[in-house]
Amino acid sequence: MAQTYAFRIQAEGLNDFRAQLDAAAKSNEDLATAWERLKAASPQLTTALQAAQQSTDRVSQSLASHGQVVERTTASLSSHAQAADRVSGGTRNLGQVMGQAGFQIQDFAVQVQGGTSALTAFSQQGSQLLGVFGTGGAIAGAVLTVAAALLGDLGQA
Repeated sequence: MAQTYAFRIQAEGLNDFRAQLDAAAKSNEDLATAWERLKAASPQLTTALQAAQQSTDRVSQSLASHGQVVERTTASLSSHAQAADRVSGGTRNLGQVMGQAGFQIQDFAVQVQGGTSALTAFSQQGSQLLGVFGTGGAIAGAVLTVAAALLGDLGQA
């Protein structure tokens, strides 16, 4: 009976071993099938990867091009902003000049109405008005005052 029992254990062990071999063979068949499918799909995968790479290259080129456009646009906007600042300063000065001109014309009219000669009133108010235009205007105002004084002296002589 002991020998029968030993054969039975060996037979059961052999059956377990066969089951394990069958499972390994099935697993190898599944692995072989998967490998064959992968080899069959390989050209398609290669083509897809190449297309993806080309698409990535085009996107990179497009981004680089857009980056250059953004840089040029930024430089242009900066230039326009500087020009706008210069124009703004110029119009601020224009407003001051126009305001000053109004005061000087009004003072000229008051002086003439008050009996001051037009030449004297013009030399006083004109030189003040020209002074608003900076150094060149101040020099022109001085010349105007001296010329008016000389003309006034010539007129009285």
